[in-house]
Amino acid sequence: MIEMNEPRHPDAGRLRAWLRIAAVLGIAGAAACDGIFDVDNPNDLVQEDLEQPSASTALVNGAEATVARGLNDIVLAISVATDELTWRGTYDAGRELDEGFLSNPVNEFSNAEAWGTFSEGRFMADEAVRLMEGWAADGRLSQPAHLVRAYLYSAIMYVAAADYWDEFVISDRKDPAPPIAADAMSQLYDTAIDRLTRGLAIARSIGDAGLEAATLGMRARAHFAKAVWEKLNPPGTTPADPLVASAAAAADAEAALALVGPDWKYQFQYGATTVSSQLGSWINSRQEFRVDTAYGVPNAAGNRITAVALADPIDGVPDAALNAALTEFGAFDATTQLYPPFTIVSARELHLIAAEVALANGDEATASAHINAVRALNGRTPYSGQIPILDLLLHERRVNLFLQGRRLADMYRFGIVDARWHANSDARTRPGTFFPIADDEIKSNCFVTGTC
Repeated sequence: MIEMNEPRHPDAGRLRAWLRIAAVLGIAGAAACDGIFDVDNPNDLVQEDLEQPSASTALVNGAEATVARGLNDIVLAISVATDELTWRGTYDAGRELDEGFLSNPVNEFSNAEAWGTFSEGRFMADEAVRLMEGWAADGRLSQPAHLVRAYLYSAIMYVAAADYWDEFVISDRKDPAPPIAADAMSQLYDTAIDRLTRGLAIARSIGDAGLEAATLGMRARAHFAKAVWEKLNPPGTTPADPLVASAAAAADAEAALALVGPDWKYQFQYGATTVSSQLGSWINSRQEFRVDTAYGVPNAAGNRITAVALADPIDGVPDAALNAALTEFGAFDATTQLYPPFTIVSARELHLIAAEVALANGDEATASAHINAVRALNGRTPYSGQIPILDLLLHERRVNLFLQGRRLADMYRFGIVDARWHANSDARTRPGTFFPIADDEIKSNCFVTGTC
């Protein structure tokens, strides 16, 4: 299992501080001044410091940290709108998402909680790519693995942007950019795939099997996610043919599986001295949200769960894979896990991608083999025709990808309705709806306001 721990380098914290300042001020040159306050701080980290190859470690670690935080923030918001979580706190913005209303640009969780940190992570990863590509081109990048990581982090954010927003903006510090139109959002997947392909070539050239597996796995995710996006756009109807048949996704999934162990996971890690987890904070600690009763049995107070409620469709007992996921997350009443890991891509998901593509192409034998590889990881009975295979595939995606940001797209494309969705909600009346450009961006971007 590949784990992400931040910071790995003492400059990483200062790099994050630089990023926050840069995003607001654009690293504008300070005007000279006179007097006792005209002093130089030897601890300042300025743009010129970052544009030296010696900063590559801090640069890529800073990208990792901001990407891990921003991704966690947006996955919390999108998960509340699914049947995975239930709103039970005092935040009306949480109730709004729980009822399936996603198109409000001022919703606290998609706007104030997620837009800024996600955009910061996207920018930091892109900045790492820009600088390290330059150093690699002139022979000054001493650690090519850093560029592979930068490509990987950037691709993660481009895939997530297309997965969770109907439109998006890619600005550069204080320089705003026009929004990417809804019908052009799939180009973000293309960017991710291109960067992953570049990173894959480098990982192979330096013999880094871990980065090769992570990059291949993420490229399988990107191909698959793009195919899902194409099923759901333009939004408004449930697709008649929801299964993904992407040969590219299946090929990358199979190639990645050949490199990893049976239960491999590529994860971001969080901690008290590194990066905080919004999922852990809002669910396990603040208890504003709870795992839904479809998945877990609530305690007497209704703020945590005590056991798995969702049964395995073949064995008829509480699902063991979901139990493992909830245990790792720390969702049960007896634990308070503030910093659960977040899975980016896993062997389980790669098997399920390959299974779906096989099923879409009429190959039930291959689909069954991949599904059974996943079921074996938790000692569950192999599939041998007990129920329709599509029903089992949907169940396996539901329990093995729990709280990884996949569920809402699956609900949309397979016509699954959360009982908590309001009759007039976006989720019910316009399947395929995700988040709009956030209000913070709307107010600050002249291309959106029409004042450029």
